[in-house]
Amino acid sequence: MKLFPVSMFVVRGKSMIPDYKPGDYVITFNWTDVRAGDVVIFKLNEKNYIKRVRKTLKGLVEVAGDNEKESSKIGPVKRSDIIGRVVLLY
Repeated sequence: MKLFPVSMFVVRGKSMIPDYKPGDYVITFNWTDVRAGDVVIFKLNEKNYIKRVRKTLKGLVEVAGDNEKESSKIGPVKRSDIIGRVVLLY
């Protein structure tokens, strides 16, 4: 289980435009499971990413950015790499 129930992040890239823009702040809820359609923050190679869940698989989550032109192709990530589900944009 994650230590804190919520975390705050600043969006840095353009992969989630138009819903999430560079400089936006988001809050994640970290003590939850994720479903298709959720927006999540996850850590990969010491870098945080924001992407939308496309599909959940056994132990893996398939993610992609909403802005296909700007989004890097990540592929499935481990559920354990997901920090939390975005619950607030401000």
